[in-house]
Amino acid sequence: MELKARKLNDLTHRERHAMRSARTVRVAAGLPTMIENPLFAGLQERWPSAPTLAHPVSQMCTSSQFEEDDYLRLCAALKIKPALIRKQWEFIHIIRSLEHSGIVRPGARGLAFGVGRERLPALFVSLGCRITATDLPLAEADGVWAGGPQHTATIDNLIYPKIAARPRFNKNAEFRPVNMNAIPDDLVGYDFCWSSCALEHLGSLEHGLNFIRNSLKCLRPGGVAVHTTEFNLGSATETLEEGTSVVYRESDLLAFQAEMTAAGHTMTLNLNPGDRPTDRMIDRDRNADIHLRLYVKNKILATSIGLCIRKAS
Repeated sequence: MELKARKLNDLTHRERHAMRSARTVRVAAGLPTMIENPLFAGLQERWPSAPTLAHPVSQMCTSSQFEEDDYLRLCAALKIKPALIRKQWEFIHIIRSLEHSGIVRPGARGLAFGVGRERLPALFVSLGCRITATDLPLAEADGVWAGGPQHTATIDNLIYPKIAARPRFNKNAEFRPVNMNAIPDDLVGYDFCWSSCALEHLGSLEHGLNFIRNSLKCLRPGGVAVHTTEFNLGSATETLEEGTSVVYRESDLLAFQAEMTAAGHTMTLNLNPGDRPTDRMIDRDRNADIHLRLYVKNKILATSIGLCIRKAS
């Protein structure tokens, strides 16, 4: 009752999160906990090859990838314990895709969007890269993000001494406030860029795709962009097209791949959703140990997908 009596903007990030979690549990109570729909089966038929981290492309989060040597190796590099959590997979997919592309090397320049409190800038600095980390300006961050673990306003939030010593990190990393819908023109010439589950919060499906297009402008010819977002596992048609969270469909990504190819860029898709029982489990309350599938806004069944694009040379 005390929380309800206070204005939302007066609550701490932890209190806001607790309120949202309690609401999610109440609303999601009647939703299925296992995937049984024609779309899932259709994706398996149309995309028969299981995605791997050994040869990463633009692919979905699937349970088999968590068992690969690359997954375990990169978790160790990040100083984290492997867990069947889709957000963790996003970080590993980003690192592995950039690593596999050959773009990560001493002296390479990387640009992070919507960085939050990620460990990735520290990891890339430890590999000899120079990183520009960006996040939404504090004045533009609403109560959902400001003050929480998915938003930062200072470089100090990105220091992980066990990954990269503070002096080395401070020398090779910088922070800038950047709105992903309005990327500054001077952010150019980078070898690679990335974002983790941020572009679906830019206002619409088209806003998210525009961000990807604009992120490529930040890269040198032949540079690589890797962005993770939400993929619709419940419907080929019904989705969230506008608002604070959107979810991309197979048709959206096929059309975008065709656009990228026509522009001379390289984007390979594999939309196989996995074939293990774990791949069908839905964490409807968002508090299970296995969190690979979920309902966005208690409505659209979704999972994480990583999109990897090499800019035309």
